[in-house]
Amino acid sequence: GCFGLVDHLITTDIYKCVRHPHHLGVGIFMTSLGLLIGHVWSFLIITITQWVWVIVFLFLVEEKELKEKFGEEYKVYRQQVPMLFPKLVCVFRVLAKPIKES
Repeated sequence: GCFGLVDHLITTDIYKCVRHPHHLGVGIFMTSLGLLIGHVWSFLIITITQWVWVIVFLFLVEEKELKEKFGEEYKVYRQQVPMLFPKLVCVFRVLAKPIKES
């Protein structure tokens, strides 16, 4: 599966706000690309197909694997954190937090 190297569930930083920030980023990038091309049909085709792919992949593959790997801990996390569309207040709080030096 996709999560063979991860040994614990990450729920800090941006993961407090959204369960799949990487997929959100891909969706935003592809939507932006569709806008950049400047043709309404390119925008619609790129945006719709990309978001459908992301959502289908999340439901059929990633969410299933995370439930299997992390069990009850992931079920609780799922109830507290949205899958793809975070509350912007949460994102701004995370981005405004100073970076800790090690």
